[in-house]
Amino acid sequence: MHKELKLSQDKINYINYVEDELAKGKYEKMLSYFGDLDGKTILDVGCGPGILIDVLLKQSPKLIVALDIDTEWLNYTNKKYGNNKNVIVIRANAEHLPFKYAYFDLISCKVVLPYVPDETMAINGMCACLARGGVIFLGLHCMWYYIYLIFRRKDMSKLYATLSLLSGVIHQIIGKKMIVSPDTYQTPSKLKKALEKQDMRIIKIYKFDRWFWGYNLFDVVAKKR
Repeated sequence: MHKELKLSQDKINYINYVEDELAKGKYEKMLSYFGDLDGKTILDVGCGPGILIDVLLKQSPKLIVALDIDTEWLNYTNKKYGNNKNVIVIRANAEHLPFKYAYFDLISCKVVLPYVPDETMAINGMCACLARGGVIFLGLHCMWYYIYLIFRRKDMSKLYATLSLLSGVIHQIIGKKMIVSPDTYQTPSKLKKALEKQDMRIIKIYKFDRWFWGYNLFDVVAKKR
């Protein structure tokens, strides 16, 4: 499928990476937060190549809506699931979700907010789309993720990682992201406050992939009251 759709090498590398994560059972761990998915409606914000869909379909959900802004990813995902009546693939912006209020039982947004210019708008929109008792999963970058990229990764632009770190610092101070680098880190405390403002109850904040002094990544799971 890679050759058929002529994906960029970066995207092929990413597919290989997430497929490796799938093989290691990391997506199964995500499902432990969600509970029984039988008959549920699910929104995957920033679906990418649709790897999460493979896992979700094993539990017979009523509907999975796979959303992304990248047309290459959407073409790839639609090629895989276009004939599945339980999957809808659409192009939309995470900050302007085209859905009815309180429609979804579960929303997944794995490592998307770091790249969204207005993450507050995206969070508010996702929470509005979530039904009472519904669960939202957010995968996020910590500050140390970019420090790790600067000092340890050889295949990542040092300038890009530095700008992203600087953008995150500014974002934490003034609440806005730098135009030159929308890629930023988040903090558990700030995400907790943003979700609680939307009548969400935090179920779990899980930090992982530790490097030196801190953690690179963290997940936030919350439930709508």
